[in-house]
Amino acid sequence: IVPVAVDHISVMVFSLLLVWLPGSELIYGVYEIKMGSTTIGGSRLVSTLIQSMLLALGITMGWQVFGSNAHLRVVGNASAFVPFQGRHSSIDWRWIYGVGNLVMIPFTLARLHVRLRDMLQPFVIIYVSLLAYASLTHLSSLPNPMINVAATFIAGSAASLDECLTGTPAVLPLLPVIIILAPGSGAVKSVLLALQTGHSEFWSTSILEGTTMAVGMY
Repeated sequence: IVPVAVDHISVMVFSLLLVWLPGSELIYGVYEIKMGSTTIGGSRLVSTLIQSMLLALGITMGWQVFGSNAHLRVVGNASAFVPFQGRHSSIDWRWIYGVGNLVMIPFTLARLHVRLRDMLQPFVIIYVSLLAYASLTHLSSLPNPMINVAATFIAGSAASLDECLTGTPAVLPLLPVIIILAPGSGAVKSVLLALQTGHSEFWSTSILEGTTMAVGMY
């Protein structure tokens, strides 16, 4: 077992769980309710909550075996809690979104079984949308909910325009944006918070983030 700094643990854990995080289901649950399908949307939201609980319990159980007191000087029950509050990256955001995405986006599209010759247009839409999100986050004074609305609106509008011009389904470039920006990790973190403190922020934070992104897509 290799010692790892506490503030790096959440990044490592949620990076590995990226495909299973229920963020997209959270957004589409809100979207279904907005479109009038209350039963389907409500089922999606409940499913998101249950999936978040299962993931949080799995992470906590794994921590008892492999992570308890790892690189921590904590005594008592606190050592059994998963440290999920990471620090901000020391790498400049321009490097992450401007250069890092040049590598990450093609791998994400390949994971969705998109052929290499079909990647150009989705790549451009995803790259611009994520760069717009990062720019608004770091250079504007807009609150986070408005940034979420703006970023998903840009992605949804560009994807819809591409569908009108080329016939490529709008969901193809939109899905990776949702996977990356969706508040799936936040939903799991809110359950971890509930396990550790007895107070959950699932409905006040995760649902709000999902709602802002659903509004942007709408």
